[in-house]
Amino acid sequence: QQHPQQALKHFLKAIEKNPTPEAYYNIGVIYSYQDRHDDALHYLRKAIEENPVYFSAYNNLGTVYLKLQNIPKAIESFTAALALEPNNAEI
Repeated sequence: QQHPQQALKHFLKAIEKNPTPEAYYNIGVIYSYQDRHDDALHYLRKAIEENPVYFSAYNNLGTVYLKLQNIPKAIESFTAALALEPNNAEI
């Protein structure tokens, strides 16, 4: 609904009570859009830690690494995403 700060506040509160991969992922995406790359990486990794087959988390992790110009880590993340969805045209 185009209110990332409000959403962020709710997701941060949600993970205090019930940490889910989806909540971690959404926090990571919001931080990524805000160019808070270290925070984005942290929460995207948490999403993957909670759900090791979370395609979107790997994909967005790769995108953040690209923004940071860390090509080896971007390739590693995109490769992991591709292993989960080998026919995904986005990768």
